[in-house]
Amino acid sequence: MSILLEIVFQLRLKMMLGMSLQSGLETVLTDYKGEYPRYLKIWLKKIVAGQKFSEIALAYPALVSSSARRTLLMVLEKGLIHGAPIDPHLHELQEEFLTIAENKFERKMQMLPLKLLVPLMVFILPAVLALIIGPLLLTLSGQL
Repeated sequence: MSILLEIVFQLRLKMMLGMSLQSGLETVLTDYKGEYPRYLKIWLKKIVAGQKFSEIALAYPALVSSSARRTLLMVLEKGLIHGAPIDPHLHELQEEFLTIAENKFERKMQMLPLKLLVPLMVFILPAVLALIIGPLLLTLSGQL
């Protein structure tokens, strides 16, 4: 999800600096490597060439694999094809993506104590038990 947040943030920044939506998106996508940015570049070329959104989505299902990706593409299409102002929509998407990323981070942080319990049980607890029981066993064996 963080790639979407970065793309939206960078795109808004480019548009605030005066770049058009198309050139800003092209510039932003050149900085990113990976499957989704590559498909997004293809989507941009095809949408500018006049191909319909539904046809592109059928050809590249990874573009619309989540509702967040689908929403981003619909907002970008609104700006590219219809010329509608999309900065407020991009701002809302950026806030939503940030909230999703924060929630994901919090879920991982909540699982951290459980994950740290395993090394504690495997390594530290036996050592502590050996320190406690070892002298006791030595004392008992000396009395026999």
